[in-house]
Formats: sequence, structure tokens, C-alpha cells
Amino acid sequence: MYALLTTLEAGQATILAELKAINTRLTSTEQTLADLVARIAQTKDQCKLLHDMRSDVDVILRSSAQTSDSIAGIEERLNDAEDTLRRCNLVFYGISEGESESWSDSEKLVTDICNKNLKIALEPKDIHRAHRIGKIARDKKCPIIVNFSSFKTKDDILSKAFKLKGTTVSISEDFCAATRSIHRELVRFAREQKVPFKLRYKKLIIDKKTYYYDTADKAVKERTARAS
Repeated sequence: MYALLTTLEAGQATILAELKAINTRLTSTEQTLADLVARIAQTKDQCKLLHDMRSDVDVILRSSAQTSDSIAGIEERLNDAEDTLRRCNLVFYGISEGESESWSDSEKLVTDICNKNLKIALEPKDIHRAHRIGKIARDKKCPIIVNFSSFKTKDDILSKAFKLKGTTVSISEDFCAATRSIHRELVRFAREQKVPFKLRYKKLIIDKKTYYYDTADKAVKERTARAS
């Protein structure tokens, strides 16, 4: 009888030990599950934060794009306004420069060329002002910019500028820096085509097709009916 009780007590002790071990494992598993649930909750919070941040970034990007478009539109209008102010100007290149040349001297040089080469008789009232532009340097012929009293006079001179072919003198219209940059790109594109072309302000005409320079894409494109 004593031996049986001893055996039962030993069996109970083993079972209790196993139950304790199981309980310990269950406690550890519960803790692990609790940690996992906390990590999942934290991950959800982080995902929400990332989603909110992405939404904020998208809003900022859209606002930035709209702002950039607005600035580009304002800059274009300012450039057009500056070109309008320069519409009565012409730039004469290749005219020899005298020592201590005054504005009156520059005006007389231009008047003489128009009278002699272009057969256009200019009077003092036809020119508001004429002067050299650029840095003075030895053996350098600085251009002369001329502001005429009327667009008609300026246009008449420009239309006969071809008569200066074969001389050292040439004439061009006066535009703002942005428009001059567009002209360079359009002319470069036109010369690559190796065909006759006409340049009218910011438009290039080749074989009855009109091209323009897209400043955003930095490329010359053909203007279609829907192009702006």
C-alpha cells in the first residue's frame, strides 16, 4: 500500500511539473502574442502615418506644380511685355567704332548706312536714341542699338536689311534674353533641316509648317491646331 501511494505521489509530481511547464509555455506564448499584437498595431499606425505623409507630399507636389506653372506664365507675360517695349528697336552689327564715340556719333553712323546702303532717308526726328552696347574692347565692333520713333520706320529698315549682304554690317531685331534664347534654338533646328525657313517672332515656318520651342521640354515641336 505504501509503495502504491509513493508511486501515485511521484506520478502526481510529474504531472504537476508538466502542467507547470505547460503553463510557463502558455504564459510565454501569450506574451509573444501580446507583443505581436502591439507590433501589428504599431505597424498600422506607421502605415497610416506614411499614408498621411504621402497625401501631404502629393498635395505639396500639386501645389508646387501649379505654382511653377503660374510663375512660368507670369515670366512669359513679362517677356512679351519687354519685347513689346523693344518693338521699335534694331541692333546694327559690324559698324566700326570711333575713338570717344558719342551717342550723336553712333546715330550719324546708322543714318549714313540707311541713307547710302538702304536708300532710306532718315531725319533726326526718326531716331530717339542710338548708342553702343557691350563692353568696350580694342579691335571689337560693339553693336549699336537704335530706338526709332515709329514701328513703321523700324520695319521699313528691317525689310531692306538684305541690301547689306556682302558688307560687314548686319541688322537684327531687339528682343529680351528669353526670346533670343528661343530664336537660337529655332534657328539651330531650322539649319539642321537644311531647307529654307522663316522666323517670325517665336514661330518658325518651314514648308508651310509652324514650329515653336517648348521651354518646359526644351525641344522644338510642330504646332498643331490644338497646341497652345
